Amino acid sequence: MQTIRLISIAFALLISSTSSAFNFASFQNLHNQNPLNTWQAKLHSMFDYQNEISLTQLCGTQLNNGQASSAFAPGVKKPSPPSRLLQTLPASFDLRTAYPSCWSISYVRNQGKCGSCWAVASMSSLSDRFCIKKSTTSNVQQREYSIEDLLECCSKAQCGSGPNAGCKGGYLTGGFVYALNVGVSTGENYGNFTTCKPYFLAPTAAPALVPSCSSACASTTSYTTPYSQDLVKISGYTLLTGSSAAQTVTNMQNAIYARGSILTMMYVYMDFFTYTSGVYQQSSTVLAGGHALRIIGWGSTVISGTSVNYWIIANSWGSSWGLNGFFWMIKGVNNCNIEGQAMEGMV
Repeated sequence: MQTIRLISIAFALLISSTSSAFNFASFQNLHNQNPLNTWQAKLHSMFDYQNEISLTQLCGTQLNNGQASSAFAPGVKKPSPPSRLLQTLPASFDLRTAYPSCWSISYVRNQGKCGSCWAVASMSSLSDRFCIKKSTTSNVQQREYSIEDLLECCSKAQCGSGPNAGCKGGYLTGGFVYALNVGVSTGENYGNFTTCKPYFLAPTAAPALVPSCSSACASTTSYTTPYSQDLVKISGYTLLTGSSAAQTVTNMQNAIYARGSILTMMYVYMDFFTYTSGVYQQSSTVLAGGHALRIIGWGSTVISGTSVNYWIIANSWGSSWGLNGFFWMIKGVNNCNIEGQAMEGMV
């Protein structure tokens, strides 16, 4: 695995040294020629690779001087990791197959041209967990927590970017803090008026200002529950970092297995925008920003005769990116800080 990583980074350094801008086409060609790579690259039609600013704006989890700022909003007490853990865990686990009736788990959101990943990942995770906790085999209950409500109304102190400024990014914990203190309405994808506050931006639309904070649902005819009655608070959130790297991974797996998807962030390097299949690990040195994600399981595969462990992660760039909107990320080595600030929201 170390040989694979060193060769990949050597390719990236060769590419970045030839131009001040990241050369995506050259990276794709060189990367895919390396038989030791654990993942494959592809230029996706939804991205303008000539406009790196448009790519970095998709990374909406706030960083501080190129490093992860505290995942917690100022003044927010860090909770303790869970103490009760399973003795054994399965070698592979996928919430999509464990809870097939909870459609939110398999559903891939599209943040569009908006740095809202911090809100998308946190609220999607809560939607998954609500269904898992509240449903029975004969009665599926699916609540959709609104991404839009956060973008419109969350304060700068709680979320990092201020009311109607959520496309400018936010704290990783912003969604959980707001849901705990204020409550969040229902809401889902663009145009879904069967919920209170659907997402305001179409996947292919030009960047736009987030609407001002509203205390009313988007359509009172399609969705009749008043906004004030639609709000639901969560009971809290928990940091999953353990006393060691191995304990952190165990905490993360236990949280997923017992209660549902978890929230995390990663440093996004330019190569990540080209991911199409395989087990991703950093192959570039050019940082794009911080990105919030939803982990739904784990597994392992054999690549070039070597067993490689991975996380199953939902992205928020639509279903035409990666593995139908998901990707596999190397597990257990904190690549790109993927295991550095994982947490779970309690519904």
